[in-house]
Amino acid sequence: MSWIETARITIKEIKERHEETLVIQEAEALAQTIDCEKSELSEKSSIHIKEAARLYQERGWLEIYSSLLDSKIYLVRDSKIKTPDRRNLRYAQSELDSLRGLSIDELKVIHEAKKAFGGIISMGKVNA
Repeated sequence: MSWIETARITIKEIKERHEETLVIQEAEALAQTIDCEKSELSEKSSIHIKEAARLYQERGWLEIYSSLLDSKIYLVRDSKIKTPDRRNLRYAQSELDSLRGLSIDELKVIHEAKKAFGGIISMGKVNA
């Protein structure tokens, strides 16, 4: 099976699952927001978030471990920013904007496609 056919099948599956998971995602996000506002840990998290934001502004990149993707990734301001480890995938702000609203399964599929083929994500599509 060619990579084009694999991509077509993957896109079809993503579209089918997208509608089913959208309501669940919104409910989970709302529940998480409510829990975080009342949590004692949210104060500690806000300190880490402020430090991460400062580093991101200074360097243009931030390395994180994504338990969802089970890998280290770089969040970069734009695709021109250099990062220390070329083995870790990089996600530019524009790519993250394109990924908003996708389900967990959809994000994992896109991540695996980016890992396999490289390229950037634009408007929900993977470009090689």
